[in-house]
Amino acid sequence: MPVELKGLANTKRAMKEFAPDLYKQMNDELKAIMLPVRNEARSYVPFKAVSGWMNQHGTWENRVFDTAAIKKGIVYTQGKSKANQAGFQSSYIVYNKTAAGAIYETAGRKNPSGQPWVGRKGIAGKKYSHSSNPRAGMQFINSLGGQLTGGGKTKGRLIYRAWARQNNKAIPAGIKAINRAITEFNKRAKP
Repeated sequence: MPVELKGLANTKRAMKEFAPDLYKQMNDELKAIMLPVRNEARSYVPFKAVSGWMNQHGTWENRVFDTAAIKKGIVYTQGKSKANQAGFQSSYIVYNKTAAGAIYETAGRKNPSGQPWVGRKGIAGKKYSHSSNPRAGMQFINSLGGQLTGGGKTKGRLIYRAWARQNNKAIPAGIKAINRAITEFNKRAKP
């Protein structure tokens, strides 16, 4: 779940240069807050894949469902990410590095019954199902199990679900850790 903190990048840069001990302490506190979210998200990864998702050939070749790889792919990182379309960047984030994990996380978020079916000769594009089975998308989503938790673009089965459960603890604790470090940094900066 995104939380917007204006001026954090500049503050972090100044802390890193003038008070590296405070910077490290703040990052350690934030890591301790975020790791439970990561660990809980890993616990939601199912042991058994959807039938047919283990096929290592064709268009799903690089998206094979591997429980261990998906668990390992849910990571916590500190550092600046690339800016998204709205210009926002992440400094502290739990995300999924695997394609299969991302698919499992978000499948059915936009279209709970699967993409609109047009068949093999229908309109081209990734927004439509070209499967020979008109109910393939709905069957795939229904076979995934796991509940989609959250709303809109923050709806998912793994990370977003864990974040929703940890939200009342993680956000206030994270903001408190950042504010504590900033307050101490400002005290040190006063003559």
